[in-house]
Amino acid sequence: MRLIYIAQRAHKYDSHMGAANPDPGATIVWESRTQIGALFGFLTLACAAALARGVPGAQTTAGRVAVAVVLGGLLVVLVAGWIVTIRRPRRLEITEGAVRYVQRNGQVATLSRREMSCAGSSSFAAGPGGWG
Repeated sequence: MRLIYIAQRAHKYDSHMGAANPDPGATIVWESRTQIGALFGFLTLACAAALARGVPGAQTTAGRVAVAVVLGGLLVVLVAGWIVTIRRPRRLEITEGAVRYVQRNGQVATLSRREMSCAGSSSFAAGPGGWG
């Protein structure tokens, strides 16, 4: 089991600090770009393959138009979502006193050590099984 502990802190942690400026003493955990890229890459490739096979395979003009509109729109939404996800990843900021979850839009959810103590956890501990 590993304990995450910040030994030296320059200043007190402010849970209301702006989402763009993480605490310099915090341990920051970012989303995995590899996993995001693999997921969106697979979905984009599957949608493009369905579009490439669906348009010529449709028997009527209305069918070809419907396949092109639905799958083309889905392809645009997937690529736009991929770009947004890569440009603004979510993150966890872990300090002695709190854990902050910063969303893509900048909203921050904070869980203080006191709130965690009330919930039954007295320390930040991450082991092979995850948080516990």
